[in-house]
Amino acid sequence: MSLFEYLAIAFSIIISMSVIRVISGLPHVLHRGRRYWVHAAFVGIQLMMTIVVFWNYWNFATYTDWTLPKFILILASPALIYLNACTLVPERAENIESWRDYYFSVHRRYFLGLAAWLFAVAANTVVFLDMPIAAPGRIAQLMALLGCLAGAYYSSSKLHATLAAFMTGLMLFWIFFVSLTPGGMRSV
Repeated sequence: MSLFEYLAIAFSIIISMSVIRVISGLPHVLHRGRRYWVHAAFVGIQLMMTIVVFWNYWNFATYTDWTLPKFILILASPALIYLNACTLVPERAENIESWRDYYFSVHRRYFLGLAAWLFAVAANTVVFLDMPIAAPGRIAQLMALLGCLAGAYYSSSKLHATLAAFMTGLMLFWIFFVSLTPGGMRSV
């Protein structure tokens, strides 16, 4: 077993917990009388983001200069993914009567957590992949960060509906143009 494979166990466990949280909440999030499509869209984005994060961890397979601080840095991304999954889908999802009300009660925490995740991704790509701060792929990250800040500080239903559509498009762009193959981030 290589060192990367050994370390991958830790982030695989955290990612798995995130996927389980989101998938276990789907029946409640999508319940006919209580669902709010904006919240459901962000739950779907969160699930796809979790899968893409796991897929993109292959980018770090050739990295060999591991230290404890670097291991902690690499764990920041899946930890924030898990935090965001827990924010969107609470432990007792069956007790939520209105997903719209719930979404607007946690939107600030969710979008600030998403912004923190974007910073962790940027730090990881700089430290582990030598990706420059001014790389073309950072444009999508910057656009997502601006969306996160708007989502955190404004409670307009129309803005959040726009953000749901925008972030869905951004996620699809990232999947099909950057993350289609393992190691795809290296070319960004």
